[in-house]
Amino acid sequence: MSDRIEIEILPDGTIKSVTEAIGIENHQSAEGFFGMISRLTGGAWRRERRGKLAKHHQHQDEQVRQSN
Repeated sequence: MSDRIEIEILPDGTIKSVTEAIGIENHQSAEGFFGMISRLTGGAWRRERRGKLAKHHQHQDEQVRQSN
């Protein structure tokens, strides 16, 4: 297993992460990481299955900042 998380900040402020299968040794840490991101940024999040074992997480901040 790769135990890898890819994170991208989209132009609208959405935090997007993509993971492959996370091994049992790191699974709890990964869940804690996503929980921390959710608590610190507020807003809604969703989890999508990308395949048999892969997951896609997105977190959207409640505040949308617009430039003048």
